Amino acid sequence: WKPINQSKARDIPYRKERFKNKKIIFALGDSFTAGYGINNYKDRFSNVLESKLSNKYSVFNFGANGAGTLSEIIMVKEFPVYHQLIIFQYFLNDIELACSIEGKEVYKRPLYFGMNGFLKFFVENSYFVNYMYWEFPHNVRDKYSISLFECFEDGNVLKRHLSELNELRTFA
Repeated sequence: WKPINQSKARDIPYRKERFKNKKIIFALGDSFTAGYGINNYKDRFSNVLESKLSNKYSVFNFGANGAGTLSEIIMVKEFPVYHQLIIFQYFLNDIELACSIEGKEVYKRPLYFGMNGFLKFFVENSYFVNYMYWEFPHNVRDKYSISLFECFEDGNVLKRHLSELNELRTFA
C-alpha cells in the first residue's frame, strides 16, 4: 500500500516540479480511488488518465482507504496548489461520519467473523472467491446496509451530509 504522500493518500510525494506550468486535476475518493486491490499504483485510473493526457496536465490522487467526505475535503483544501478539475468518487458509506456526528450508530461489520480459516484464506486471497462469497446474503451485511439506509432517511444526518457535499462542490 505504497507510496503514501504528505496528505496520507496513496500517491507519490508532491513536488513543485510536478505541477509547475501544468493544469491540475484532482482524483478524490476512498479506497476505490486509491486503487485498493491494485498492486502497482500506476495502474489506477488517475495514473492511466495522466499518462494519456499531454504533459500539460498533472493528476494528483487523493485516494485514501476509508476516506469520507470530510477527510477528502480537508485533503484538497490543504493542498498548496489550485486545481482545474476534480474527479470525485462517491460511495454510500461516505455518510458514516455525518451519521456518527448526529448520534446515529452505523453498524460496523466484522468482515469475516466466525469464518472457517481454510475458507477465509481463499476469500481474502482470490478476487473470484471473494466476489462469490459476497454475492450471497450475509446477515452482517444486511445490518450494515440497514444502518446506512437509516442514516440517509434521517433528516438531520442527510442535511449535514449534503452540507459536506455542498462544501466540496463550492470548493470545486
